[in-house]
Amino acid sequence: MIAKVLRVGVAGVAALALVPSMSSVAQAGAPSSKAALREAVTDYSRAYLNGNGTKAYRMLTPRCRAVIPRGPFNDSSDLAAIIYGNLHIETYRAKVRGTRARVTYTFSDPDLNQRREPWVKVSGRWKNNDC
Repeated sequence: MIAKVLRVGVAGVAALALVPSMSSVAQAGAPSSKAALREAVTDYSRAYLNGNGTKAYRMLTPRCRAVIPRGPFNDSSDLAAIIYGNLHIETYRAKVRGTRARVTYTFSDPDLNQRREPWVKVSGRWKNNDC
């Protein structure tokens, strides 16, 4: 997931990756599906890397929330904020098929790069499904 599990050798705590920013808007003013996906990826990445695990956790699919405990997730987000800080997405590419997408994005630190990260639209919102 944007939160691909990053292995951090600190007491076995795993840190999850984050996401970029930017959104485009369709002519009618409503975000297109691709723009909404990019915004979700960016928001997730920012939240996770800035230590806002609570916000990032809400951006996981229900399936992922069922298998990833909230406490360790929040701890890994706090640790990511200390180690990586506020990194921004440098490159972004997405393939969208209906309510599913695969997103590849990179950061200045290659340890955070995500390749073909799965995202799913749930109740009209894009959620990280990499768990």
